Amino acid sequence: MLAEERSVDMYKLSAYFSARNISDLPLDLILPIIVLVIICVMVGLRPSYIAFSQNMLTVFLCILAAQGLGLIIGVAFMDVKKAKILASIVLMTSMLSGGFFIQKGPFFMSWLRNISFNNYDSYQHHCSSDSCSPPFIRELRIDHSGLEVWAMMPMIIGYRPVAYLSLRRTKIMTVA
Repeated sequence: MLAEERSVDMYKLSAYFSARNISDLPLDLILPIIVLVIICVMVGLRPSYIAFSQNMLTVFLCILAAQGLGLIIGVAFMDVKKAKILASIVLMTSMLSGGFFIQKGPFFMSWLRNISFNNYDSYQHHCSSDSCSPPFIRELRIDHSGLEVWAMMPMIIGYRPVAYLSLRRTKIMTVA
C-alpha cells in the first residue's frame, strides 16, 4: 500500500511515518496496562499507584525502544522472512545479555547488557520495596532509581530517526 501511494505522490514519507508512529501509541499504551494489571493481581504485588506508574513507564519505554529497533530491521530488509530471522536473533541476544535467562554471562559479552532494552525492562527493575510483596521477587530487587528510563532514552530517540532515514534511502518498488 505504501509503495502504491508513494508512487503517485499522495503524501510525503515523513507524514506517513509520523502518522503511523502516532496512531500506534494508544494501542501501545492500552494493551500493556491491561497485561500489567493482570500480572500485578496474579503475582500479588502490593497495590500502589506510584509503583504501578513506574512499572508502566518502564514497560512503555521498552515497547517504544523495541518497536524502533523492529522498524530498523524491517526497513533494512524489506523482506518479511529475512526481517523475522534477524529480529529473532537480535531479540534472543537481547534477552540473553539483558539478564532474562542468564544473570552473569561471559566477560567479553558484558557490554551487550548495557545496550539491551531487555536489561532495563525486567522484574529486577520493576520491583522496589514499596511495590513487591512476594519474597521471590524481593530477592531480585535492584534499585537503579530511574536508570532504566535514562538508559532507554537514547534507544527511543535514536532508533526511529535511523529507521526513517533508512526508509527514505530505500527504493520501494510498486507491485503490479
